[in-house]
Amino acid sequence: MVRDTSGILDFFTFVPNTPTGRAFLTLQQFRPYVLMMNTRAKASIFLAQGKFGEAMIEIERGRDAIMEFFQKIELSRAGLKKLGDRISRRVAGRSEAKRPLSKLEVMQREMERPSRRTLRESRGAARRD
Repeated sequence: MVRDTSGILDFFTFVPNTPTGRAFLTLQQFRPYVLMMNTRAKASIFLAQGKFGEAMIEIERGRDAIMEFFQKIELSRAGLKKLGDRISRRVAGRSEAKRPLSKLEVMQREMERPSRRTLRESRGAARRD
């Protein structure tokens, strides 16, 4: 996957040298997605090896590359911030899911489960009343 996406990114870099700008715009719309897939592939390799720090560094590099792309096409600052926040939330959620939980985190999650169930039961009782 890393080799495939790297090849596609190289192709995207070649396209601006073509005489028609239309081909450039048509292909460049896919660059953020390919950057994301390339980053995920590289980070997955590190995660499989248990190198969580290196995986996070790779994810941050990918996020920066995507942000740089959007800055180049002059997205508004507000739109760019929203996009960056959304990417950060997704990356954080994915990396948290892959990282083994500490004993403290396991205990905290176990303690949250009954409180969630109790909250649902009390809402159900309120609806019945």
